[in-house]
Amino acid sequence: MAGRVRTYIAIFFEILILCVVISLLLINKQRARRFSHDFMQLTSRYQLAENIRACRFLQTFVLFDSMITVVDAVADIAFSVSF
Repeated sequence: MAGRVRTYIAIFFEILILCVVISLLLINKQRARRFSHDFMQLTSRYQLAENIRACRFLQTFVLFDSMITVVDAVADIAFSVSF
């Protein structure tokens, strides 16, 4: 039973991390669109572009890690052997 609780907690945190990364990506895209017409400094525009690139890069790894965690959890529950 404790193993299943740990599995559900791991899945919860994977989903939470994925939601945070996607939220950061959307917020940075929105800021980039809003400030694209304003006269921002070059460093600010560059920082926003880097933030968007980093979130896209991170999103890919978090998505694959989440998929691996979910598959592992399902396999652990489906193929659990009790003695």
